Amino acid sequence: MRKFFKILCAASLLCLVANASEGLDKIGMTYVKSPLNVPSIVDKFKGFYAKSFGVPVEYSEITSGAKQTQALASNSLQFLNCVGGTSVILAAANKADIKIISAYSRAPEAFVIFSKDQNIKSPKDLKGKKVAGPKGTILNELLVRYLALGGLSINDVEFISM
Repeated sequence: MRKFFKILCAASLLCLVANASEGLDKIGMTYVKSPLNVPSIVDKFKGFYAKSFGVPVEYSEITSGAKQTQALASNSLQFLNCVGGTSVILAAANKADIKIISAYSRAPEAFVIFSKDQNIKSPKDLKGKKVAGPKGTILNELLVRYLALGGLSINDVEFISM
């Protein structure tokens, strides 16, 4: 994990070289903990970016991809540490200067539904059950799609946003 994160920081450093000439005295970066974004959490705890760049890092907890790309376009932030592909594509289509320098997760392949109940094997088995996850995210969207495979909607489960 540490080796991967150092590679991520190195890739970021290469990208920032162009901005370094602008004399940044701090770096603005998103910090999104859910759904368990380990690289973001470890970076903030260990301060890898601040050490790598030699300037303070100001973290912003912005979970909306649209708001993240707006902040990047306005130069309020220099890095989006957790943003979905759809938001990036829309921002680029609107002429935002966005460069993808690394990725540490891929939807939907990286996501899975966990259950202690061994009887849950299909979307239909979730009817009436409590299902928890981050509302308004790609994970929430994937859950809705998964439920639809079984002829269910989000209203057929007790969804708990967390």
